[in-house]
Amino acid sequence: MAARIRIVVLHGIGRQSENFYKELEIGLTKELDNLDVPDRNISGFLYADVAQPHQDRYWNSMDRKSISMDRFRKIFLHYFGDAGAYGTRPHDKKGNYRKIHGKFEQFLAGELNLLAEDGIFIILAQSFGGHVFSNFYWDYRKRLVKPRRLKGFSERFRLFITTGCNIPVFVAGLERPEPFPWPNPDFHWINIYDKDDILGWPLKPLGGEFSNSDFIEDRIVDSGLPLVSHMNYWTNRRSLKMIAEAIADAATRES
Repeated sequence: MAARIRIVVLHGIGRQSENFYKELEIGLTKELDNLDVPDRNISGFLYADVAQPHQDRYWNSMDRKSISMDRFRKIFLHYFGDAGAYGTRPHDKKGNYRKIHGKFEQFLAGELNLLAEDGIFIILAQSFGGHVFSNFYWDYRKRLVKPRRLKGFSERFRLFITTGCNIPVFVAGLERPEPFPWPNPDFHWINIYDKDDILGWPLKPLGGEFSNSDFIEDRIVDSGLPLVSHMNYWTNRRSLKMIAEAIADAATRES
């Protein structure tokens, strides 16, 4: 069913299921209803299933007697393994980087077909999901890849919301980090992070276009205690309200 506002959600690292965004959908729907934001649709893009089966195969083939601290090892395998496998051989057509981006292009093309003629796109990404989308859109805008099914996406892409974003972890070591080229004059990137979240970082200190651009805005929110704040952005009332207000503002600016 066509909707004027299509909100596409990307998860972070770790084990995920197809319903990873359902709790977010419930809370965000309530906040959007409170703000009287109609005609919207929320959908989730699952990319964990690219690496997860291989990680599980490795884990299941291991002799448990040869290791200790199983529970923590498994968490590390799925969390840091996702980032490691994604960043390895990005130019290899059979690598996870290209597989995930190809899968996302197909997903996004389907969403584009369901967008109303006057509709807008909003991308909401948690943690590593922000890095995945940023890379995808960088490649697209820099013509490193040529997706043929996304005609009209850039013109309708109005808002990018990142929560617990760790893009600086991957690009701060570069001499001149750059954000992807802006899609259109009405675009806005809101980066929400908790100052006690060691996996969530501000973007402005990266310098260059990250600092100078009016398109990017860092916002601080209290999403909970330091050790769990990274996992709470999609359930915490304060952050959900901030996300909903950003969506409402984008919808108002577009109308």
